[in-house]
Amino acid sequence: MELNKIWRTNTKVKGFIIKKVKGGYSVAIAGFITFIPFRCYKKRKRISNDRFTIESINPKRMNIVVF
Repeated sequence: MELNKIWRTNTKVKGFIIKKVKGGYSVAIAGFITFIPFRCYKKRKRISNDRFTIESINPKRMNIVVF
């Protein structure tokens, strides 16, 4: 999986915020819907089209968290 390689190398990927969800925002990255928590979102200066770092991937739950 391409996202696993990006996660291991700790590189940034381009994405954009889709909508507000419980506890944060949905972010589209490389064809996947990911999650950014409010606590990380508030620290960011730029809001829309931005570059994100993948913080964690849980393949069992199909859960990807970005910062």
